[in-house]
Amino acid sequence: MKMRMTEFFMRRPVLFWSLMGAILVAGVLSFLYMPKLEDPAVAVKQAMVVIPYPGASAHEVELKAAQLMEDELRALPNVKKVKSECRNGSAIVTVEFQMTVLNRDLEQHFDLLRRKVSDAAARLPEGCYDPVVIDDMMDVYGIFYALTADGYDYPEMYRYAKYLRRELLDVKGVKRINIAGNRDEVINIILSKEQIARNGVIPTQIISALQQAGKTVNAGMYPNDGERIALYVDSAVDDVEEIRDLEIRTMDGRQLRLGDVARVERDYATPQRNGFFVDGRPALALCIAMESSAIVPDVGKAVDARLAEAMRQLPAGFHTEKIFFQPDKVSEAISSFMWNLLESVVIVILVLVFTMGFRSGLIIGFGLVLTVAVSFPILLVCGTTLQRISLGAFIVAMGMLVDNAVVIMDGILIDRKRGFMPKTYLYRIGRNTALPLLGATVIAASTFLGIYLSPDSAGEYAGDLFLVLCVSLLASWVLALVQVPVCAKSWLPAREKRQAGAQEPVVMNSPVHRFVRRAISFLIGYKRATIVVAFAVLGLSIFGMTRVKNLFFPDFDYKQFVVECFFPSATDADRVRDRLLAMSDSVQLHPGVERVAVSQGSAPAHYCLVRPMTSGGDCYGELIVDCPDYRTVLEVIPSVRRQLREEFPEAYVRIRKYNFSISTSHTVEVEFAGPDPAVLRALSAQAEAVMRRCPYVDPYSVQNNWKPKGKALVAEFNQRDALRAGIGRGDVANALLAATDGMPVGVLNDQERMVTLNLQVRNDDGSRIRNLDEIPVWSMMNLRLTDEELRGVLTGGRAMSELQDRMFRAMPLGNAVRDIRLDWDEDVVLRMNGRRVIEAECDPNPDCDAATPARVVAEIRPEIEAIATDVLVDLEKEGYHVVPTARAAQLTMNREGIRRLAAETLGLPTSPYCFAATREEFEQAVQKIGFPCVTKPIMSSSGHGQSVLRSPEDVDRAWHLTQEGGRAGAGKVIVEGFVKFDYEITLLTVRHCGGTSFLEPIGHYQQDGDYRESWQPQPMQPSVRKQAEEIARKITDALGGYGIFGVELFVQGDRVLFSEVSPRPHDTGMVTMISQDLSEFALHVRAILGLPIPNIAFHGPSASRAVVVEGDTNRVELANLEEVLAEPDTQIRIFGKSEVEGHRRMAVLLARGASIEEAREKTARAYAKLKINLFERE
Repeated sequence: MKMRMTEFFMRRPVLFWSLMGAILVAGVLSFLYMPKLEDPAVAVKQAMVVIPYPGASAHEVELKAAQLMEDELRALPNVKKVKSECRNGSAIVTVEFQMTVLNRDLEQHFDLLRRKVSDAAARLPEGCYDPVVIDDMMDVYGIFYALTADGYDYPEMYRYAKYLRRELLDVKGVKRINIAGNRDEVINIILSKEQIARNGVIPTQIISALQQAGKTVNAGMYPNDGERIALYVDSAVDDVEEIRDLEIRTMDGRQLRLGDVARVERDYATPQRNGFFVDGRPALALCIAMESSAIVPDVGKAVDARLAEAMRQLPAGFHTEKIFFQPDKVSEAISSFMWNLLESVVIVILVLVFTMGFRSGLIIGFGLVLTVAVSFPILLVCGTTLQRISLGAFIVAMGMLVDNAVVIMDGILIDRKRGFMPKTYLYRIGRNTALPLLGATVIAASTFLGIYLSPDSAGEYAGDLFLVLCVSLLASWVLALVQVPVCAKSWLPAREKRQAGAQEPVVMNSPVHRFVRRAISFLIGYKRATIVVAFAVLGLSIFGMTRVKNLFFPDFDYKQFVVECFFPSATDADRVRDRLLAMSDSVQLHPGVERVAVSQGSAPAHYCLVRPMTSGGDCYGELIVDCPDYRTVLEVIPSVRRQLREEFPEAYVRIRKYNFSISTSHTVEVEFAGPDPAVLRALSAQAEAVMRRCPYVDPYSVQNNWKPKGKALVAEFNQRDALRAGIGRGDVANALLAATDGMPVGVLNDQERMVTLNLQVRNDDGSRIRNLDEIPVWSMMNLRLTDEELRGVLTGGRAMSELQDRMFRAMPLGNAVRDIRLDWDEDVVLRMNGRRVIEAECDPNPDCDAATPARVVAEIRPEIEAIATDVLVDLEKEGYHVVPTARAAQLTMNREGIRRLAAETLGLPTSPYCFAATREEFEQAVQKIGFPCVTKPIMSSSGHGQSVLRSPEDVDRAWHLTQEGGRAGAGKVIVEGFVKFDYEITLLTVRHCGGTSFLEPIGHYQQDGDYRESWQPQPMQPSVRKQAEEIARKITDALGGYGIFGVELFVQGDRVLFSEVSPRPHDTGMVTMISQDLSEFALHVRAILGLPIPNIAFHGPSASRAVVVEGDTNRVELANLEEVLAEPDTQIRIFGKSEVEGHRRMAVLLARGASIEEAREKTARAYAKLKINLFERE
C-alpha cells in the first residue's frame, strides 16, 4: 500500500509539492494556535476543608472537630488519605483521592465531599464556624506582579489594585486575579477600664448599640393598590464620625454619645499577620491565573499591554514589577525548541553531507522539518499542548525521526550506484524494508506507552511524551516511504555518472566502510582481549554510575530562589515582619542579588506548579530572591544561607530552589504514628539524633513537623465567686479578648470592603493592661436583688444609684479566677488517616557533594528502624506501662540480646552461634561454625532474611539476603550451627497474675523460614515436655512482665534446645483460635489487664494453614468461601491487610478434627478450594 502511495505521488508531482506546502502551512498555523503552557495541566486530586474554631487549643480542635470531620470524609469513595493539621483556633483537613480517579469524575467526588462536609457541620461543637471547602487547588497564578506606591497608604493602594484587577480581568485568557498582601483596617472602640462602670455604661450596651446601628434590617413590603413596595430603614452607620455620634442610653436614663465615653479610631489591624514587601517597601501582589487552554505568551503580552495602559491612569508614584512571569519562561522554552529544531536540521544536513552527499542530506533534512510540521496539526486535534513535556519529547525524538529516512535514502543510493533504473531503485528499498521499519518505529514509540497508560498523576503529567513520540515517529515512517523517493527523483540525477572506461563501482567501499571492516576483523582476531576490554568498560561505566549524584527530579534553572523562615511559635507577628524586613536588607547587600520580595504569613499565591504553598501561620515568612542568572543563584545560595543563619539565630532558615519535589517539606522524612503525643515526640527525638550524627545530613535542617510546644496562659475559672457577680466563662473570655487584641463586635460596610468593629479595653493612657488580674470583667447577668435590697429601695433607705453601681459594676479578673498559670501546649497536631503522626525531617548536607536523599536514607535507615525499643526503656522509666516490659521488647527485638541472655546469662542449651557485623566477620563466622549453618539478621521476623548455607557457594547469596531482609536494613547477623532436630515446637507461655501457664505444644511447618502450617498438640514425651516448660519458664521469668510469649524450641531426641522467644502472640499460635476456648490473643489481653486465667480449655486436635498471596496489588479477593467452609469445624480468618508486594499472609484457615492428621487434611482441602483473585492496583 505504501509503495502504491509513493507511485501515486510520483505520477503527480504538482499534487505532492502542494501537499508538502500545505503541511508546512498547517504546521506553522497549528504551532501558533496550540495552547502554550509552562507545564502540562494536571488536576490536583485534593480538596481542603478549613474548620475555624476560635478559642480552641490544637488538641481541642483535634478531638472535637477534626476527628468528627475525618470520620465523615474517610467514608468517601476512592480516598487515598485524609490528613489533618490542627492548630490553635482552626483545623485544615486535606482529602487526597486515588490517582486513578479520572478527571471527568473529579467534580462528582468534590460534590460528594461538599455534601459530607455539610452533613458533618451540623454535628460540630458550638463555637465552630461553618467549614469552608476549597477544591480549586489546581489553579496556578503564573503571572505575578508587585504593585508599589511612594507616599500612599494601604487603603489607597488597595483601591487602585482593584481598578487594575477590573481592567486585567477583561483580557482574553485571564481566569482569576487575587490581590495579596493588603493590610486589613479596623475601627477600634477603646474603653478605659475605669470608664466601664462610669456613667452607668457597660461594654454590653455599647456592643448591642453597634450591632444594631450597622445591621441591615428587613422592613418587609408595603401593599398599596395592588402593588408591593419595598420598605427600608436608613441611617445605618457607615463611617467613623457616625460611630462617634452613636447615642448610648445609660442605666440611669441619660443619653450619651459613644465618642464621649470611648475613643473611636480607624487603624490597621494589629499585629500585622500578612504582608508583602519588595526591597523593603510595602507592596501588593497581583496574582493572575490563566485559562488552561490559553496561549500563555500571548496572554502575557496582552496583560502587559493592558497593564501599561491602565498604569497611565494611576497617580504618579505607582509602579509595577514582575515577580514571576510564566509567559517569559514559556517563550524561552519555545524559542529554545525552535533553535534546537534548526540546529538539528543543520546538524543532520551537515553530517549527511559528509557521509551521503549534499543532496541526500538536504532530502533527509527537509523530511525532518516536514515530520515536525505534520505532527503539530495531529497533536492539536489530540488536545496536546506545547509545554515542558511535549517540547522535551520533540527534542528526544529528533535523533530518531531521521532513522527511517536514512535507511530509505541509503538504499536508494546503493541501488542507484549498482546501476538500477529509477523505477527500481526508488521503490525497491521501500518494498523490502517498509514492514521492518514500521516494527522498529512501533517498538520505539511503545517504549513510552506505559507512561501514557499510567492511571495516576505521572501519566497525566507525562502522557504527552508518548503522544508526541508516537505521532512524530509514525509520521517520519510515512514520509520516509513517500517524501524521500519523490525528492530523490527530483533532486538526484537519474543515473550515476561514470567516466568512460571506468570500472563498475564497488558498493560500500568508502574509506569509512573500509575502516569499519578492518576494525571488526582486528577485534575478531583477538576475541578474548576484546571481551575482557568490553567487560572492563562495562564495569567502569557501572562504577561511574555510582559516582553520579542521583536525584529523582533535578532543580529548575530559574534565576530565583525562595528562603523559608520559621520563627518560634510565640513570636509576635509584628516582630516576624520586622525580622523579615531585616533579612531582606541583609540579603540585598549581597552583590549577586537583584531584588528581594518578602511575603509574611504564607506564599502570596501558588504562582508556579513547582512552588510549594508553605503556610506557617503568624510565625512564618519567606524571601523571594532574584539573581541575574541561574549560575549566580548557585553561587549566592551558600553565602546567603550561612549569612542568615548566623545573623538570625532565632529563626529556622531553609532555602529552596524550584523543584518537582513539593509534596514534602524536606527531602528526607521519617514518619511515626500512634496515639500518645509524648511517645511520638520521644520517637522523633531519637530519629532526629540519628539524623544529626549522619555525615551526609545538614544538622541545621533536622527538626520535626510538630515544632516545639508553645506557651499558654490558662485562667482557672472560679465558678462560685464569679457566679455571685453574674460572671460566666464567656464573660471572662470576652474580657481577656477585649484587653488583648480586641473583641470583634460588628462590621462597617465601606464600599466594597467590610471593616471590623473592634472593642478594646485599655488603661486611661491607652496602654495595654499588663496586670491580667486588673482586667475588668463585665456582665448583664447580675440582676438579682435580695429582699433587704428591694425593701431599702422601696422605703428610700438605699439610693437607686447605689444599687445600680452594685448591679452593673465590673469585676476584676483576679476575683473571677483562682489563678493564671503558665502551661506548655502543642501548637500543632498532625493526623494521617485517623492517627496522630509526627515526622522527623532533614535535608542532605549542601556542603557535601556525595550527600543525596538516597544516600542519607541508606545511612540512617538501620538506626532509625531500631530506635523504638530504646525509647520504650525511657518511657517505662517515666511511668509508662510497656507490655510485657521495655527490657523484654528490647532484648527480643535483637537476636543478639536474647541469645546472649539465654546462653550466657541463663545457661540454657542452644545451638552454637557467632555474630558478624561485616562481610569478613561473616565469612569467618561461617568457617568457625561449619556447614551446614543458618544465618539470620539479628533484627527480623517471619523468616525474613533467613537462609541455610550448605557449601561455600552459598555464602555470597546468604550475606546479601541477610542484609536485605532485616527489619533495620543492612547490619549485624547471627550465624548458627544447623541443628539436626527431630521436630521444633512453639510453646506458648502465659505470665499472668496467677502465675505461669503453658499451652499445649504447637508443631509447625516452615517454607523459606516463614510459617505456613501449624498444629496442636505436637506429640511429646512427658519428660521432654517438662524440660521444654522449664526452659520456657526460665526465659520468660528473666524477661518479666505479664502477657503471652512464643518460645521456640528444637527437640533432639530427649534433649531440648532454646531457639528464640517473642513477647507477643505468635504466628504459629493462630491455631489456638479454634483449638481453645481462649485464643492466644484473648489470653494476652487477660494477662496484660491483670485478670485471672484459672484454666485454659483445650477442644482437641487442630491445625492452621496460612493463606499466602503473591503479587503486587492492593485489591485481593478471596472467593469460593461457601465451598471452603463446607466441612464442619472449619473456619477462615481474613486479615485486615490492604495490599501485597511480593508475598504476604492475608488470611489463615483453621480446622479441628479427631486427630492432628485429620485436622491438617481439612485445612489442605479448604486451601485447595480457596480461590485467590488479584486485580490491578487502584
